[in-house]
Amino acid sequence: MPTPLLIECDDCRGCGQITHDHPNDPWAKAFRCETCEGSGEVPLECNGWKCRADATEWVDGAAWCDVHAAEQKADALL
Repeated sequence: MPTPLLIECDDCRGCGQITHDHPNDPWAKAFRCETCEGSGEVPLECNGWKCRADATEWVDGAAWCDVHAAEQKADALL
């Protein structure tokens, strides 16, 4: 199985931690981001219509899962 493409997490902006207080407060308590589980990156979703799979490769500037990437490559050959 191919590895998914990763992008920066929107919730923590790639830091892996979030705060519920003011972010510039030195005493604010930081928590591990639940969306990315502290890694700062999340899998990119496929551009296919109603496809919820993780994107695994770029084809013509768009991210696609392995099934839709094969379809896009076949369409490009026509």
